[in-house]
Amino acid sequence: MPVLKNKTQGNYVNVYKGIAMDPALSLRDRGMMLTLLSLPDNWDFTTAGLRKILLDGKHSIKSSIDSLQGLGYLSKEQSRGEGGVFGENVIEVYETPNSPFPDFRVPDNLAAVKPVTIK
Repeated sequence: MPVLKNKTQGNYVNVYKGIAMDPALSLRDRGMMLTLLSLPDNWDFTTAGLRKILLDGKHSIKSSIDSLQGLGYLSKEQSRGEGGVFGENVIEVYETPNSPFPDFRVPDNLAAVKPVTIK
């Protein structure tokens, strides 16, 4: 059986094991999560910036970012400055999926009947 020996010299990143075990994440998305979690806070997040450090193209990077956002691992928010002027985008990366509607629950007693119309 092959043995993997890690020859790293430092600059470690601790990664939540759930990212590696989540069946909803593709291999590409797991790699994107690892890359995003290894970047320093306040890194200038752009697709062009990611293209400089990754081999993937613009479409692949955007597709992975959209996938992570849809799964709840990433959120984007457009900030506003004075007078309603658009500010910078704030992007947050989470180790576990974050639901956009945590308090939203569907009632158990929804009836699937046709409503009565009064003429």
